[in-house]
Amino acid sequence: TPRHPGSLAYAMAAVMWVHQFRGEASLALEQARTTLAFASEQGFPTWHVHGLVVQGWADAELGNTDAGIAGIRQGLREYEATGARVWASCSPSMAACPTGKRCWTRRKTR
Repeated sequence: TPRHPGSLAYAMAAVMWVHQFRGEASLALEQARTTLAFASEQGFPTWHVHGLVVQGWADAELGNTDAGIAGIRQGLREYEATGARVWASCSPSMAACPTGKRCWTRRKTR
């Protein structure tokens, strides 16, 4: 058991988000899976939810749009069930975004 599992879970999620924001779907997917496994093992439902949402985004980016949308929706349902509200304002854009068109990432300039 890590000395500070909550801090480690946050750090894992931060790495996952960096990959997402950079449009690195394969890396985000890999880190989302790692975050999901750790969050489940340690009993962190909020970090688990973030892993589901990023995993869904990555799936959509990689062409698995239906699975991606389903993953994001599952994550949003589970997030709502935790009673947490911090990320609630992001929910509409998360639900509308998974089109596989990099809608959450910055546009690359030439």
